[in-house]
Amino acid sequence: MKKFELRKDRVYEVENLGLTVVEYQVIIPEPKGGEMKKGKCPECGKEIDYLEVRSVEMIHYRFDTHDGYVEVDREDMEEDMHFGCPSCDAMLTITEEAATKILGLGLR
Repeated sequence: MKKFELRKDRVYEVENLGLTVVEYQVIIPEPKGGEMKKGKCPECGKEIDYLEVRSVEMIHYRFDTHDGYVEVDREDMEEDMHFGCPSCDAMLTITEEAATKILGLGLR
């Protein structure tokens, strides 16, 4: 059973680095026959039921005088995922395992 899914939330460019940043939301499916526990942010102490995920995506472009910038290849940099609190914006972890523990996945 899949514990959660990542849903793309926001994409923006970091111009001076030539990077595209992709932010994801962690979506926790509703359990059958029970109420989902809420997690607690270790930084601000607020109850949370999702984490924001920031990830870097490397996009390779070709530039020429006729077409300008043309996307050639796109690569997710999954090792650069950062899970953060939606309330205080603190970056809490870089692993899905730790994110799962912070969210307190399970039934009450």
